[in-house]
Amino acid sequence: MDPKKFYYYSIAFVSLFILLWGAADLANTLIGSFYRAPMPSAEQGMAPDGMMSEQNLDVYYQRKMLLDRYSDSLIRLIVGGVVFLYAKKQADELEKS
Repeated sequence: MDPKKFYYYSIAFVSLFILLWGAADLANTLIGSFYRAPMPSAEQGMAPDGMMSEQNLDVYYQRKMLLDRYSDSLIRLIVGGVVFLYAKKQADELEKS
């Protein structure tokens, strides 16, 4: 096998793994966003001294983590898909020649 073909096929294989990892993480994040706890109202979340309660902070940070995972998995899907398509295209061109 030509070293260039091996190079492009190995890149395509690794990027396919990253693409599937991003898809699984995105599905997990979307399921998690449907089953998250509702955000309490501002009056319920305030402690007597005017600060946010610990439960309200937990919900806030859980929501923030879900949004971070959502954006990470979308970026992983986009980058993995572009790299996979490029490597697959280059490998197919080498197969034809």
